Amino acid sequence: MTTAKARTNMARNGNGTAAKAANIKATIPASPTAKATVEDQAIALLKELRNAVFKEFGVKLQVRNQRIATKVGHASREKIGLDIAAQVKKKNGKKLDWNRWNNKVFIRIFGAPDALKHPTEVVALALERRSSRRY
Repeated sequence: MTTAKARTNMARNGNGTAAKAANIKATIPASPTAKATVEDQAIALLKELRNAVFKEFGVKLQVRNQRIATKVGHASREKIGLDIAAQVKKKNGKKLDWNRWNNKVFIRIFGAPDALKHPTEVVALALERRSSRRY
C-alpha cells in the first residue's frame, strides 16, 4: 500500500468555514498488477466489467468489433433496401416487400445483420462500390 498526502484546500466550503485538510493521509491500495502494462490492465478491467454486467443483468456486452459489424450489417440492409425500393417503385409503381427483403433475400446473401457471413470490411467495401458503380 502506498500513502498519499491530501491536498490542502484553503477555499471556503459550502457553509462558509475554511476547509481543514492539512495533514490528512489517504491510503491508496497498490495495484495488484503493477508490473503489467497499461494495455493488459485495461483488458483485465474490461473483462471484469463484462463479467460483472453479465452476473448482475444477464447480458453480455459486445466488444467494439461486434458493435461495428452489427452497425455495418444494419446499415447495408437499410441502404441497399432503400435503393431497391426506389427502383421497384420507379419500374413497377409498386412498393418493396420489406419483410421479404429483410428476412429472406438479405439474410440469404449477407447473413443476419448481427452475424454477417462475410467479414465487415468486405460488406462495407461492397456497400461503397454499390454506390459508386452500376451493379
